[in-house]
Amino acid sequence: MLTFDSVTKTFENQVCALDNVSFNIKRGEFVYIMGPSGAGKSTIFRLLTLEERPTSGQIILENQVINTLRRSRVAALRRRLGVVFQDFRLLPNKTVYENVAFAMKVVEASETHIKERVPLLLELVRLLPRKDSYPDQLSGGEQQRVAIARALANDPGILICDEPTRNLDSATAKEIMRLLNLVNERGMTVLMATHDREMVNFMQQRMIIIESGKKVLDQTKGGVSS
Repeated sequence: MLTFDSVTKTFENQVCALDNVSFNIKRGEFVYIMGPSGAGKSTIFRLLTLEERPTSGQIILENQVINTLRRSRVAALRRRLGVVFQDFRLLPNKTVYENVAFAMKVVEASETHIKERVPLLLELVRLLPRKDSYPDQLSGGEQQRVAIARALANDPGILICDEPTRNLDSATAKEIMRLLNLVNERGMTVLMATHDREMVNFMQQRMIIIESGKKVLDQTKGGVSS
């Protein structure tokens, strides 16, 4: 489903953020991208969403080389991706329901489809009773659950989570991880950046470790895969 093929990213200041990184992610996998701050995790995500382009190598998503896409086609690509950030990025003047619905309105989904899908997503993240609440009335964990529902709104091909538990306490972080695991069990491919080894050990999923821009380990539940 997703392939990074010998991807290198060197910025104008000659800092090499990624150095010849290769990996494959199959549809339905849950994969952690692990590493300390500055290792290159966020660069992988920025390349995947085409906020940056690789210096060399190829990025292939669903049999399409995306790093050579024209700018006019970038928006269409991003609609195939669901993104969850560590700082939630909810719209403060919109309710829980409206935050999720807004993601669908942006892609011109019909009102009928919005009214059908948003309650299902809020039920999934256990926030349907809070649908009329505003972000500042929610806990951090609740806000992140809204963000996950919003990221799933347009049925993306892959869910990208950029350290979604970083600003949460341990108990709340585990709750978010259980939710992401549930989403994955329902068939969603999940790619999550984290530096939290304890959380990775808790969830026991495949992990790709990046250090100083290089892939140093790719380990499945059962052992090293490459």
